[in-house]
Amino acid sequence: MYSIEQLQYAPCWQQGTAELQCVERIDETHAGGQVSAATFIFQARVPARFNYQPGQFLLLSVPIDGTLHPRAYSLSSSPSRPYSLAITVQRVENGLVSNWLLDHCLPGQVLSAEAPTGDFHLSTQQLPKRVLLLSAGSGIAPMLSISRWLLDTGQPVEIAFVHSARSEEALLFRDELQALAARHAHFQLSLILETPGQLPCHAGRLTPPLFMKLMGNLAQSQIYLCGPEGYMAQVEGWLRFMHLAPGQLRKESYAPQALGGDADARYRLSVPELEHEGEIAGHQSLLDALQSQGLPIMGACRNGHCGACRCKVVAGEVKSHTHGFLPASMVEAGYVLACVSQAKSDVEIQLGV
Repeated sequence: MYSIEQLQYAPCWQQGTAELQCVERIDETHAGGQVSAATFIFQARVPARFNYQPGQFLLLSVPIDGTLHPRAYSLSSSPSRPYSLAITVQRVENGLVSNWLLDHCLPGQVLSAEAPTGDFHLSTQQLPKRVLLLSAGSGIAPMLSISRWLLDTGQPVEIAFVHSARSEEALLFRDELQALAARHAHFQLSLILETPGQLPCHAGRLTPPLFMKLMGNLAQSQIYLCGPEGYMAQVEGWLRFMHLAPGQLRKESYAPQALGGDADARYRLSVPELEHEGEIAGHQSLLDALQSQGLPIMGACRNGHCGACRCKVVAGEVKSHTHGFLPASMVEAGYVLACVSQAKSDVEIQLGV
């Protein structure tokens, strides 16, 4: 912990890499005799303030068996509380990094991280009259970040918080959600629990009739969606019939994007700075090809959101399915996100840029 004087003059960390130290761990839920979800609270190892947009994510690098594994985690903390960051991690089957954090990360653990980023966030400069937050499972984390910021800063924005979970025991932030709903009249909480308990909720799963009932005034709403892929696909399907305005729906996903492509095509893949010559198939992403050939490129979200795999195409033709939040000037200079880019000819790549 730092003194008031240290925090008062601490610089603002908004870009680059820094070491973060876990200062608190909150075990949120349990299942099968082990922790199934936990919140990890970090401070900068060198005093710093954190400035980011509510709903963005943190790219954390975790050392496991001598190898650094980068992963993107949505922040559950709010920039209205600028001296710490928090991520909430849920146990997943075969989840190397998430499960390591739950089993091994304790206060005192130091991890490397990139500054918070991501294009899924509340636009704090242009606030809507109403936000509709739709989440399931650990997708609740960025929704809590958005809610905390709006309520901490006293914004006159109606919050409709609609969250789905398996049971009351599996519900993350149960006590805080209940307290926010009791304290703030404009925070409208709707819980959908497959197995209901003592909390007020809708029993079962989210269905089209219930969905329509909970949507409220969509015309004045900015909609945020985050959760398991099946849940998001279902909700997005329902929303397609509601004539939303362009940009009215924002969704967060960490599932790898399926790119398709010609599996029979073969091209030369060159990285002159490393004196490397290899091959890339037409259906591969640049990231998959580079990593499979042992080249030092970081991959975290694998769907064009985090920017960790940014590289520069020096020569050749590449198709990028999205440029994420890369600025237009970088795109014009040849930068791409390797995880969502595919070769269409022999290509020359520059890393570490």
